[in-house]
Amino acid sequence: MPIYGKLANIFGRRKMYLIGLFLLLAASVLCGNAGSITELILFRGIQGLGTGALMPITFAIVGDIYPPEIRGKFMVGIHSSRTRPKRVMNQCAYIVLIYLKGKYANTWNSNPS
Repeated sequence: MPIYGKLANIFGRRKMYLIGLFLLLAASVLCGNAGSITELILFRGIQGLGTGALMPITFAIVGDIYPPEIRGKFMVGIHSSRTRPKRVMNQCAYIVLIYLKGKYANTWNSNPS
C-alpha cells in the first residue's frame, strides 16, 4: 500500500486511482473466466493489487479535498459505507441466485455440449 501513495504523489492521484480500478475490474473478469485453480489464484492476486491501490488513494483524495475540521466525517463515512451495504447486497445476491438456480446461475462458465 505505501508504494501506491508514493506513485500517486509522482504520477497523480487520479491516474493511479484509475489504474487500480482498471486492475481490479480486469482481474475480476479474468477470475470469472479462470479455467483452473492456478489461474484463479493468479488473477485473485492481481485483483488484490488493484484493490490495494483504491483505499489509500481514496483517503489521500479526501485529505486533499476537505479541510481538517470536517475531514473526519468523510473518513468515517468511507468506512461505514463499505460494511453496511455489503451485508445487505450479499443477502440480496443470495436470494437472486436461489431464484435463478436451474435457469441461469450455472451457465457462467459452462461448456455447451
